[in-house]
Amino acid sequence: MSSPVQHVFLTGNPGVGKTTVVKKVCELLRQRTRHKASAFGFFTEEIRESGKGRVGFEVVDIRTQVRGTLSKVCAPGDALKGPKVSKFTVDVGSFERVGLGALEQSSAERQICVIDEIGKMELFSDRFKRRVISLYESEKVIMLCTLPSKGPRFTEFFKTQPNVMLIEVTTTNRGGLPLEILSLIEDQL
Repeated sequence: MSSPVQHVFLTGNPGVGKTTVVKKVCELLRQRTRHKASAFGFFTEEIRESGKGRVGFEVVDIRTQVRGTLSKVCAPGDALKGPKVSKFTVDVGSFERVGLGALEQSSAERQICVIDEIGKMELFSDRFKRRVISLYESEKVIMLCTLPSKGPRFTEFFKTQPNVMLIEVTTTNRGGLPLEILSLIEDQL
């Protein structure tokens, strides 16, 4: 490998633009490396309702665009039962169906794995945690992931690894980050 950095992890405050940066990097990768590498993984997107604001999160497979519920605000009597993060009930089954499916590599070639994000909601899945570790340990995978700025112990591990470039996304630097990250990833291909 040309450098000790194999993975790029983004951190920052909620709403600062981590997902936007990752999506832009993926768009640039599609434009510039069509035949050199492919990306797999997922994004999380807010579910918003007029007059109610954010009412949940979806997980979206970046290859297939298949969507599944990650979490939602449940009304009294709602059938969804599961762990809670703030006002949201996490749908671990739906997350595993879409999120874990999105984390399956499609070839033996070197690939970019996108995980937005490795956060409290996603970490209710033990299968997800095992898959993240497996991907992290693979020589054939370059990870591009987002982490909460103050996360669970599981996420703190990645912040201290020598093969991880940890970048804090801020309102000041987020505009230039996609090209900087693209360069880091292309160096690994």
